[in-house]
Amino acid sequence: MLCGFCRRAMPHYSADLDTSQVAHEAGLDAIALRYQYVSPLDTVLKRYKYQGELMLAGPLAQLLPPPPLSVLSKHLNQRPPVLIPVPSSPARIKKRGFDHLHLIAMRYARRFNLEMAYAKRNLESASQAKLGRRDRKRNLTEVFEVDRLGKAVLLIDDVITTGATLSALAERCRENGANWVGAVVLARAPGPSDLITL
Repeated sequence: MLCGFCRRAMPHYSADLDTSQVAHEAGLDAIALRYQYVSPLDTVLKRYKYQGELMLAGPLAQLLPPPPLSVLSKHLNQRPPVLIPVPSSPARIKKRGFDHLHLIAMRYARRFNLEMAYAKRNLESASQAKLGRRDRKRNLTEVFEVDRLGKAVLLIDDVITTGATLSALAERCRENGANWVGAVVLARAPGPSDLITL
């Protein structure tokens, strides 16, 4: 579904990216991150999310990086983390007809033999796309709801911008029993300093 040319054209983040800083800013213990959210990956994701090309769920799951289990080893106690996709709002699921991250997460869970759990949005929030960091965090207050969890949780998201969504969900996971919360993310939206080097 994704040709070799498109895969090669997707810019990776450089090896010296400080993912620990990205994780800290998002309130996470660790994060695995692979691509920059620029063309052609942004086009592929938009076709999947907004045009309903569901056959792209599998290829997108394959593009996700492996979970950061080496950082998690001392917390595992022989149990792998529970995988939780960042949930879409009920209104967006109704409009699209599917929860885009749920479909990707199912395939990712099979790939790495992970058990899945679920979160839900108990309130409708405004779209995050045009909000700054402070407004994004305020917008997500009390939005997520999760059941009691195991000690280790791995969140899965498609794009990280300010990290506010992952931070809010990670906080809710910790309130419900998690003592380690990591994330695996397909791409990071470039900030102003990143755009200079693209």
